[in-house]
Amino acid sequence: MTRTLCLNLFLLVMVLFTARQADAQCDCDFHLSDLLIPGKNIVEGRNVPPGSVVCLDAATPRNGNLLFKRFNGTSAAPIIIMNCGGKYTVNSGTLSFSIKFFGSSHFRLTGTGDASLTYGIEVNGGSQGISVDSLSTNFEIDHLDVHGQNFAGIMAKTDPDCNPATWRENFTMHDIRIHDNYIHSTNQGEGLYIGNSFYAGGVNRTCGDTVIRVYPHAIVGAKIYNNIVFDTGADGIQVGSATQGCEIYDNRIERHGQRPFDNRNDQGNGIQLGEGTGGLCYNNFILNIPPANAVDRTGYSIICLGRGDNVIFNNIMINPSNGGMFVDERGGAATITGPGSGYKIINNTIINPKNNGLLLYSELVEMNVVKNNIIVNPQLKYISYSNGVNIDSAGNYETRNINTVQFADATNQDYHLTSSSPAIGYGVNVSSYGVTFDFDHVARPVGTGWDAGAFESPETPSEPWAIYINAGGDVVNNQWERDKQTTPHPYFDTTYPSLTTGSASSFSGVNNTDAPNAVLGSYRYTSGNGTTIQYNIPVPESNETYKVSLYFARKGGDTFTSGQRRFNIYAEGNLITTYDVYDSTLSGADSHSFTTHVADNTLQLKLVAVSGAHAHINAIAVSNMVTAAAAAANVEPTQAKSLGVSLYPNPVSNYLGIAVDPNNSYTISISDARNRVYSTLTVSGEERKQLDISTLPDNQIYFVHVLSGDGKKETYKVVKSQR
Repeated sequence: MTRTLCLNLFLLVMVLFTARQADAQCDCDFHLSDLLIPGKNIVEGRNVPPGSVVCLDAATPRNGNLLFKRFNGTSAAPIIIMNCGGKYTVNSGTLSFSIKFFGSSHFRLTGTGDASLTYGIEVNGGSQGISVDSLSTNFEIDHLDVHGQNFAGIMAKTDPDCNPATWRENFTMHDIRIHDNYIHSTNQGEGLYIGNSFYAGGVNRTCGDTVIRVYPHAIVGAKIYNNIVFDTGADGIQVGSATQGCEIYDNRIERHGQRPFDNRNDQGNGIQLGEGTGGLCYNNFILNIPPANAVDRTGYSIICLGRGDNVIFNNIMINPSNGGMFVDERGGAATITGPGSGYKIINNTIINPKNNGLLLYSELVEMNVVKNNIIVNPQLKYISYSNGVNIDSAGNYETRNINTVQFADATNQDYHLTSSSPAIGYGVNVSSYGVTFDFDHVARPVGTGWDAGAFESPETPSEPWAIYINAGGDVVNNQWERDKQTTPHPYFDTTYPSLTTGSASSFSGVNNTDAPNAVLGSYRYTSGNGTTIQYNIPVPESNETYKVSLYFARKGGDTFTSGQRRFNIYAEGNLITTYDVYDSTLSGADSHSFTTHVADNTLQLKLVAVSGAHAHINAIAVSNMVTAAAAAANVEPTQAKSLGVSLYPNPVSNYLGIAVDPNNSYTISISDARNRVYSTLTVSGEERKQLDISTLPDNQIYFVHVLSGDGKKETYKVVKSQR
């Protein structure tokens, strides 16, 4: 056998072995290479059964575009198309699209194939990044990083043409979900362009020798949420023709309308609810930053041209160039939904609009409801409306001086209300409009009154409560309670026997936790006669959320390695994570914190060893939660910043977003009050990054230190909360 033949056989075996590994890791039924027509960009799905998983292998990125044709699952068994083995990338350059779906239904394109990645699929380039057209319907797109498009990041619609199948009376797009994506740096177009813009009037098409008027399809059941949209040419999010069941919520939009196509002054808004679009628009954060060296065409934070049944609430709109909101029935009376219709604009927070806070031309609806909004410092009017507009206005807090509102930290875009804010209790009851929670998804009202603005003020915090258990050890610092083998802690469940080390002084490694060394040298662990450690911990209030911190360490002389102390952590019967002491601590100490909801008065905490391993615990701390708003109220306002750095959100729970001046570079670090640095990164150009702070202790103040490339320094304060 020749050396070349041996090498080829070896490579073939390695390819097959790698594919088998991917199959096991991602549960693949097909790989892209199985379905891609040789020499073409077409991925053929007609023979892919419903419920199949199609893997996009990270090891083989695509230079070019992909056209997925005829992928048709069912509502009960959608076809899943996902990354496998890491991040899958598509680089399409200047082609018309990067990924397109043709004649497909009941499918999901998802970047969740690798748990370590937030966005497991990266789509770079193309006129459209993702295009869903040609009568496609019933789909989900999530966890993608989409950027560098000449026009729109994600587009979903089938424009009507001479084919009657594309006309409104013959086709409806149903049940679409677009969520948890990062769409940024689109050139001229929108971040998200969903549905046709000409619902009311339709468009002319020349079919043979005849010009006919055709109308675009409706969308029924569209949910667009948890997307980050940054630096778009035109609107951040544009939705048209979404006639029923439309919800747009929990999106973060920043730097919209930077380069609108044809230099349009009406296409640079944060969110556009276009003709024919009804439903809900809520809990969106829209920060306007006009382009530095170009004409400002960034428009309104929200423009609504909808069906009159729109409820727009709990949105935060910062520095809108044209105004906070513009409302009109641009589609005319034919698009209005029934008698008694009317726009509801409720509990929004609008900061420094260049013109009006709200501008209403909506005289065709029966009544416009404008209630409980906070409007700060408009250059023109707080609320402006044309003749013939009927308006029910109440509970709106209006001021020219932002300091009078007493926000937690307006400089850093934290618009929670401090306990002394005059906006607390200023609003009116709006529950009849379905507004029963705030921007943090906290139930409204708190107490007896309704607050103005996007945030409801917190209740008076409960009395502090905590329990500290030193698993396997004695009392430490009069705080950590004894849990010895012969005298187990009263909350230890003796139904599950376990051993203890008993030593309180043998830990001498690197302590990366907030627990003292004295509790890290002792632990409970399971032996051959038991695989579970359980504690039943009484809590002071039922139906509340509690913070749990678990501490793990290897004491001096321990010889166990990876896989020997591996176990599942359960709280209240829910799997929190699978934990390996060696992998996480090495020769040091580590903690794992999470929150759990306790319905009754007992928190059940269980550590269940995986097969062939032992469970292990050094210490346990459980405490009641302080709300994010309460923590934020204790943050001292910081001075105005000048380095062009934006941090959001604040308070923050898991990921701190960072946007910077594209003309500078920065080194950014985060530390606690004791000056312990947890993370450092560099940001430059038009980069946008996130700091993962999910493992840091909750309800504490942290300091973000910024050093610019030209040597200037600033420090920002952020609150770490648990949402």
